[in-house]
This record gives sequence, structure tokens and C-alpha cells, in this order.
Amino acid sequence: MHVMNKAVVGIFVGGLVLVAGLAVFVFLGCSEKWCGFLGSDAEVIVDLEPPRSFKDCVALGNPVMESHPRRWVVGKITFVETVPAETVPDSVVLESLVANGKITSPVTLLGKALGTWFFEASFPVRVLDAEGNVLGTGVAEAKSDWMTTGYVPFTATITFSGATTDTGFLEFVKDNPSGLPEHDASVRMPVRFR
Repeated sequence: MHVMNKAVVGIFVGGLVLVAGLAVFVFLGCSEKWCGFLGSDAEVIVDLEPPRSFKDCVALGNPVMESHPRRWVVGKITFVETVPAETVPDSVVLESLVANGKITSPVTLLGKALGTWFFEASFPVRVLDAEGNVLGTGVAEAKSDWMTTGYVPFTATITFSGATTDTGFLEFVKDNPSGLPEHDASVRMPVRFR
């Protein structure tokens, strides 16, 4: 009788080891072929490198914000599409500087923007280096009634420093007091520092 108890215990322990091994196989080492065979709903996760640019985000099929330029945001990470000057819409028209013009600090900008870009008669303007790092910020202030859908003249003066690249951007950002991403928009204009 003592030998029979050992045999039952041995079979029981062997069965547990087999079930545990199968569970480890299914949950940790399951290939798509075997998961399908075993009827598992396990999701196959592919390790991918994190995106390093806006193009990477789009290539991975991630949804992007339809602002101008388009952007992809997750948490504190933002990638912005680089837009050539000739595709910049006429939401903001700069009259004191041409694309790829040279700027020094402080830079004074004169132009006009659609009234929908203003809130309380202003909208943000930034100087960025070629990597997208913010070198300085300022405010474009309306010079006439901003509560219109037409163009409103503005002026902005921005002090900036720390340019480590020869080129960069002026970025005009539509003021968005709602905070809703569908109302975000911005326009970048390429500039030179040297």
C-alpha cells in the first residue's frame, strides 16, 4: 500500500510539472503557429524600436494630429513634421522676413495672421533650432481688431540665444484656449542664424 501511495503521488507531481510546463510554453514562449493550434487568444507583441522622428511615427501607423505642420504626441514626447517653406499655408504671412532669411537676437517680426489665430489679441511665436529645441519665445500682438476671420496685422519681438545650428525655424502657434488638439495649428518658417 505504501508503494501505491508513492506511485499516485509521483503521477500527481508529474502531471503538475507537465501542466506547469505547458502553461510556461503558452504564456512565455508561444509562437503564433502553436498559439493558434492551442486556441489561445494571446496577442503576439513585436518588439520595435521607439520612433525617433515624425516619419517613424507615420511609418509605424500611429495616428497624427492634422495641424500644420502635422504632429504626433504621446505623453511628453512630441514629433513635428518638417514642412518645406513652399507648402506653408497663408494662415500667417510674414512681411519683415523671407524664408531662409538671417535673424539675430532680438528679432522683430511684422506680418499678418488670420483673426482665428489670436486669443485676447495675441498668439505665441517661438524661435527653434534645427533640432526643434526652443531658443526663445515671444508673443505676436494684434495691431487692429482681432475678432475677425480676415487678416489682422501683428508685431512680435523675440529675444533668443543658444543656437548651436546654422539654421532653425520661426514657429507661429495658433492660440488655443480650449486645449483641444483638433484646434491646434502652427506654421514654421525656416531661418538662418549665421
